[in-house]
Amino acid sequence: IVQHAELDYQKKYLPLIKEAATQKEARRSDLAMLEDRILTREGKKQVYGTQLRLNQTTQRMELYPIEDEENVNARRAEVGLEPLADYLKRVFGIDYAPPKKN
Repeated sequence: IVQHAELDYQKKYLPLIKEAATQKEARRSDLAMLEDRILTREGKKQVYGTQLRLNQTTQRMELYPIEDEENVNARRAEVGLEPLADYLKRVFGIDYAPPKKN
């Protein structure tokens, strides 16, 4: 319910879900998704690459911007999420190429 709630509700319950994840009473992957949802709704870059949007011009789904995108797969692995390219291909049929490391 929290994942699809209003932003204020999500922010209110985020600390409780963080604590539950710490106690292994909630999945870290669900926490990561909630954190990304809050960030993108606030106009900030997401951390784990879980959020997409419809590009109104191309009518294709695209990722919201990701903070430090070069290292997104390491962060995803830490919370039990599959590599971003695998997730995007499996769920959305999107071919994703990670940015090249500088």
